[in-house]
Amino acid sequence: MKKELNATIRGLVRGHLLASLMFSLTFYALYRYWEMELSVVTFFPYALLIFILLQGCYFWYYYSKKIAKRPLDYTFNQTIFKLFRLVNGLLFLAYGIYLISGNDKLSTIHVIAVTFYSLFSLVEYINLYYIRLSYTKAQDIKRLVQFKLLKPTRLRREFFLKR
Repeated sequence: MKKELNATIRGLVRGHLLASLMFSLTFYALYRYWEMELSVVTFFPYALLIFILLQGCYFWYYYSKKIAKRPLDYTFNQTIFKLFRLVNGLLFLAYGIYLISGNDKLSTIHVIAVTFYSLFSLVEYINLYYIRLSYTKAQDIKRLVQFKLLKPTRLRREFFLKR
């Protein structure tokens, strides 16, 4: 059981790293081959998404060390994740204000890409810090469909709901 859990957590660490790499390559491809203009409006959602994915990677790394009975400093990590959560919220707010006040002209495909990555960043932020949105077990999905209690995320239970 513990071996299976460790393998799952290592997979989550690798998955978050790979996702951040793939989104970086996607941004590069849009910039290089579709001639997307490099501006705050286009770069910010990608950078924020990668930043949040790397936070998830670090959390699962921390959690794997905890499971292996070689935990990293709890108080330090709690402070780090509280700071990350605050910075993420401020970055979302700043980007929203910039979008409202700015008048950057983008092509339709770039608007679609920026909107997708902005929404994906928001969903990933919620999935990491507040409510678990990714489910694999049929029982969890059934509970979700029946509008029963949504589970708080592992990070939230680890650093924000106890002690």
